[in-house]
Amino acid sequence: MRAPARGDIALIILFILCFAFAPFREMRLLSLFLLLVVGIPTVANRLLPRAVSVSRRDAVLRVNRAQKVVVSLEVRNRWPLPIHAVLVVDAPGGLFPDTPPVFCVDLAPREATILSWEAEARERGVLEIGPATVSGPGPFALRPWGKAYESTTTLIVYPAVFPVSLEHTRGLPAGSLVVANRLYEDVSRYRSLREYVPGDELRRINWKVSARLGKLYTMEYVPSLYFPVLVLLNLSSSDYPLDGRHHHMERAIELAASLVVYFIGMKQEVGLAALATRTITSTGDGPIVVPIRGGTGHAVRMLEDLARAAPDSSGADFARLAGSAGVAVRAGTRIVAVTPPLPPERRAGLHALARKGWELEVFFVTSAATARADTEMTGVLSHIHSSDGKQDIDA
Repeated sequence: MRAPARGDIALIILFILCFAFAPFREMRLLSLFLLLVVGIPTVANRLLPRAVSVSRRDAVLRVNRAQKVVVSLEVRNRWPLPIHAVLVVDAPGGLFPDTPPVFCVDLAPREATILSWEAEARERGVLEIGPATVSGPGPFALRPWGKAYESTTTLIVYPAVFPVSLEHTRGLPAGSLVVANRLYEDVSRYRSLREYVPGDELRRINWKVSARLGKLYTMEYVPSLYFPVLVLLNLSSSDYPLDGRHHHMERAIELAASLVVYFIGMKQEVGLAALATRTITSTGDGPIVVPIRGGTGHAVRMLEDLARAAPDSSGADFARLAGSAGVAVRAGTRIVAVTPPLPPERRAGLHALARKGWELEVFFVTSAATARADTEMTGVLSHIHSSDGKQDIDA
């Protein structure tokens, strides 16, 4: 809204002079009337934007892609007088609101009201909601006023996550994942007693129970294993086909996020190394590297990095990516690579990881029409994950 022009100020001064020095009473009354008609809206135009304040209830919001989010802002009248017909318009950023975020409210003296609107986040990424614009009519419906409030809300939209089902038969002993293989018995987790069978280790015999019952009994323990996981994500744009590149890359990010959530849900330690660049981050460009750790908070950090991930223009060097600073790939680590189908010479980096003795699994993100030869890897467990709308992983 426009501020009072110099002509308005000149008119106010003229009416004041006429009211003070006009020789006739009628002229003074007319000057006073015009002074009120012009002066009150002009002064209100300057003061009303300062009388209303707008603040956000949440500086940062987090939501999964394709989910609804509620955005709230507080509008406060700081005046001891009421303000009527206040129009509040919020900028939705990249969200898709159910109804336009436009509100018309009356504010009582010193009143604060909460305005909320609901929208859907259809794209992964980091969005800025706002600023909000507040406006209204001036006194006598003259000199409308308005102001844009710079307060914004940062919305982090996580990649969509879908169910994952994999088999786990190898790892390190004494973990949280219960298995049937007795080679992984955890001697700290007692399960039961059974009668002695020739070949049982003597240190497993429970001598107290055996003496009481007159037979030899062997202690059994719960077999369990664990395995640290490093998720490698290839977002090198040159490796993806030009046709449907954005869709395939988004699907690869969703697959990496699903694997992170899956392994963290199994109480395994997980790390992330992605050949990608960050957007809206303080750590700059370069590969996204997150150390191998456990816990829900650590998973949230990786999901936020995946929400910020953008394509990289260089080719994927999987061996260098796996050895990135900050990721300690210790013995027993399970490396899970998410990549588009690669030509034989580009798959050499993956084979190099397998030759180092790490357990390697590769998930090829592709369309159903991809040639099988582009995804075949001798001696490496590989999966084909179709990006044509499929919601699970083929093992």
